Amino acid sequence: MKKYLVVVLICLLSLVGCELSINIDKESSSIQEDVVLQEIDQIIDAYLENHVSSDVTNYVDVAILTHLGKLDEFISEEEFNENITKETIESVENVSQALKYSVILKAFNQDLNSFEGVSLVEKLASLNKISLFESLYGLMALNNYDKEKSEAVKTYFDNLIVDLTTVNTPKVATPDLGGTTLIALAPYYDELEEVKDVVDEYASWISSEVQLDNGAVPDTYMGENSATLAQVIMGLVANNIDPRSEEFTKGENDLITAILEYSNGDGSFKYKLEDEDSDLFFSTPQSVLALVVYKKFVNQNQAVNAFIV
Repeated sequence: MKKYLVVVLICLLSLVGCELSINIDKESSSIQEDVVLQEIDQIIDAYLENHVSSDVTNYVDVAILTHLGKLDEFISEEEFNENITKETIESVENVSQALKYSVILKAFNQDLNSFEGVSLVEKLASLNKISLFESLYGLMALNNYDKEKSEAVKTYFDNLIVDLTTVNTPKVATPDLGGTTLIALAPYYDELEEVKDVVDEYASWISSEVQLDNGAVPDTYMGENSATLAQVIMGLVANNIDPRSEEFTKGENDLITAILEYSNGDGSFKYKLEDEDSDLFFSTPQSVLALVVYKKFVNQNQAVNAFIV
């Protein structure tokens, strides 16, 4: 009987110990998340204070400010009206410009199909550009248009989906452009099986074959850099995939902790870890946008698309 009581007591103590261990682990994980989110908040605040542009044609900063709900604090409607005109949209010559102005017009609640009598979506469809870069930028531009599509726009849209799911797929596009392709395809993840398949394939490939022990994702041609991490993070978050999940955690490192290593503490980011200077033109705004949408993803517990504003 005594032996039985001893065994029961040992088992109970073991269970209590396990429960304590689990609770401590959960608490530690929560604390770590809080620390990371606090660092992200500090970076965003520093970026807004030191580096954000009030230029209405800077569409990445327009996206950052719109997601933060601070667009009107930095760029007024008067500035929009002075700089974005009918002639601006008429002069669009390529899909990169179309993406830029789709974000800007949407941020200021303008109709992409009829801005001062000019249709950006029809102009984009008339370009009919299908290629690695142009397909993903074209689809990202169309993603800001949520009204009924004309036959020409619908045909162009269908061609983009086919190209990005059969030819220029995320995995084919390299880690960097693949992340951007995930942003483009994200709105159709739950609607189209072919989109879900290529997105899941890319995510699995990044996790199992590309991501390093330090959490970074090196690009095929550019190696380890903050811009590639930013694209991958934004691509995953747009598809409701957590960049800090177990799948993207190597030891104590994940995609978010990896990109934070490039921060200079003043809201700016280096392109490469070994760089002495910040890359204010490209890496900084892309990295900040990635952190903005990640924070929004955590707070809202749902997918957030960086370029759908």
